[in-house]
Amino acid sequence: MLYRLFVALEKKLVAEISQSLQNSMIEGKSIYKVWMYKESENIQALAITYGHRVILDQCIKSLSSCDSTLVEVLTSVYRLYAQATIQDLIKEVVYFNLLSPKRILELKTLVNMSVKRVSDKSDMLIKGFGIPEDIVQVPIVHDWAKYNEFDNQGEVKIPLSKL
Repeated sequence: MLYRLFVALEKKLVAEISQSLQNSMIEGKSIYKVWMYKESENIQALAITYGHRVILDQCIKSLSSCDSTLVEVLTSVYRLYAQATIQDLIKEVVYFNLLSPKRILELKTLVNMSVKRVSDKSDMLIKGFGIPEDIVQVPIVHDWAKYNEFDNQGEVKIPLSKL
């Protein structure tokens, strides 16, 4: 459903921009002015939506060919990405009536559930990037509870090796 929502939004934006340009040409308006001043927001929304849909295409492709032990966690990351992106594009989703009001209200809960699912696997995901420990320079990464025991005003006062 999430993927289809991106495809539907992309199609709606293309149709709206095309219709606007066609009507403007009939009225003798400059394509440049229509493109830059009337349809600029829709064109940007289309570019953003297209980019996200391409990312989702690659996620789906990766999910179909990745190690079976990764499917569950990567599916959770995919869902979180798609849901959070729909939240970012909610203005367009509402404008084109692509989700019911009930589903829009449920979206925040779905995102929160997805965040929980992904956060439970965050250590594994971070380690999956293969960044050597000695390169990690953010003290909070090592032991966030210890890092927050006192107000250090964002300064590294304890050597990383002691965290």
